[in-house]
Amino acid sequence: MNYIPCFEQPKNADLEHFETDEKREKLLAEIRRLRGNPELYFPSVLPLWIAGQQRLRNDNALGSCVVAHDNNRIMTRYAVVTTRDINDAIESVLSARKTWAEIAWSDRLEIFNRAANLLDGKYFYQAMAVVMEDFSKTPWEAMIDIKELVDFWRANVYEAIKLYRNQPVSTDAERNYAVYRPLNGFVFALPPNNFIAIGMNLPSAPLTMGNVVVCKPSKDTIASFHFMLNILHEA
Repeated sequence: MNYIPCFEQPKNADLEHFETDEKREKLLAEIRRLRGNPELYFPSVLPLWIAGQQRLRNDNALGSCVVAHDNNRIMTRYAVVTTRDINDAIESVLSARKTWAEIAWSDRLEIFNRAANLLDGKYFYQAMAVVMEDFSKTPWEAMIDIKELVDFWRANVYEAIKLYRNQPVSTDAERNYAVYRPLNGFVFALPPNNFIAIGMNLPSAPLTMGNVVVCKPSKDTIASFHFMLNILHEA
């Protein structure tokens, strides 16, 4: 298709202060919903994602997603990787490398732009409840963490376009251009356990540029990672 997509320079996402009774009640209702029915947010066991498929085998040990400020409460459990899983994950991203790199750059970038809009809109209050419970954050701390991830996803798209537009000068006699290739091999992302914005940006920034990534989220905040990963899948 002969269109040139236009991604506007992003502004920082609007901060939310929950200053009205309606907004506060909406957040409290979501927290009560998560505490009362965590299965509405998570499966009973969070699976591994390998080659686009959920994986949970009998030889996968299980870890627990414990709420730090109420450590007698478990939100869900998660599958622990085996050596076989690690090898399969590496093989799967390497086999997907060519396909992912050759997707039209505008279609690739639109995934992350759409994910930012979903997080800042449709899933904002659900994300607030998940991050508050999973990270033991106050509403303000959780909100700025989520909004920072929104900003990351949008900024990554815009900065990628700036890179692609950075082309050498051509003349009447010759046409010069630069092709930006992804890295050889794969990127391994090992996020920390204190910010969901960092936890999701470490793997998704390389993906934005056409790289493939194996990610091992922090075992302390796997529930939040799983929630955000589902938003990327929807996008």
